[in-house]
Amino acid sequence: VIVVDTIGGCSDTASINLNIVPTFTYSKTQSDTSVCLQEDVQFLITPSAGTYTYQWSPASIFNNSSIANPIGTFDTSGVQTVYFTVTNSFGCDKTDSMDIVVSTNISPNVIITGDSTICPGSSTQLNATVSGTGLSYSWSPGTGLNNTTISNPLASPTSGISYTVTVVDTIGACSDTASIDISINTLPVINLGTDTTFCNSITLYAGSGFVSYLWSTGSTSQSIVVTGPGTYWAKIKDSEGCSNSDTINLSSDTSAVAQINNAPDTVCITDNFIVLSGTPAGGTWTG
Repeated sequence: VIVVDTIGGCSDTASINLNIVPTFTYSKTQSDTSVCLQEDVQFLITPSAGTYTYQWSPASIFNNSSIANPIGTFDTSGVQTVYFTVTNSFGCDKTDSMDIVVSTNISPNVIITGDSTICPGSSTQLNATVSGTGLSYSWSPGTGLNNTTISNPLASPTSGISYTVTVVDTIGACSDTASIDISINTLPVINLGTDTTFCNSITLYAGSGFVSYLWSTGSTSQSIVVTGPGTYWAKIKDSEGCSNSDTINLSSDTSAVAQINNAPDTVCITDNFIVLSGTPAGGTWTG
C-alpha cells in the first residue's frame, strides 16, 4: 500500500503477503432418517484431504461431539436437527445440519401369546403384545389366519406351523419380530363298533384312559348296557382337552323269543315221558 501526502508530496510504502488457502468440501451421511425414541443414529462427515476438527450440537445427545462419526441417541420426539461445524487446519470452517424424525414410541418389543397346541379343527387367538401407537402388523405365513395385518388374528391351522409377526413403528420405521410354534394334537380314538342287532341286551364300550365320557343316555361311565333299539352315541375327552365321538345304530331281534309248546300243566309220576316241542326250532334244551 502507498500513502501520499497530497500537500507536501511526501509518501511511504508498506506491504503484506496474503496466503490464499484452498477451500474444502465434505459429504454427510446418517444411518437413519427416522427412528424411535432412545434409538441410535450413526452420523458421518467425510471431508476432502486434510486435517480437520469437528464440533456437533446439541452435544448432550452424542457419545462424542468432537469426532467425525459420532453416535446420537434421541429422547425427544418430533423432527430433531443436529448441527456440525468442520474446521480445517487453516481455521476455515463450514457449518451444516441434518434432520431426524423421532417417533413418540420407543422401539417395539413384541411378545406373542396364544395356545402352542390345539386340537384338530379348533382355533387359537394369537395376540402380539407391544406398547405404543401408530404400529403396523404383518403376520406370516397367512395360512389359517383370519387376518394378517391386525395384532390379534384367529389362527386355525390344519397342521403344525410357525407364525411370525413383524411390528413396525410407522413413524420411526423401527421394528421387532416374534414367533410362535403351534402343533396339532391327535384326536382321541373311539369306536363303538358297527351297527348291529342284539337279542336281550348289549354292552357298549367307549374305551379307557379318557378324562370324561358322555353318552346319549346321559351316562358318564366308560360303558353302558342297552336293552332297547335305537341310535346311541358317546363323546370322549382326553387329557389335552381334545374330544371325539362315535355313533351306533342298534336293532333288537324279537324272532329269537323261545316258547314251549304242548306242555301239560301236570304229569303223573307213573308217566314214563312226555313229548315237548319248542319254537323257534333249533334251540338247545336244558334241565
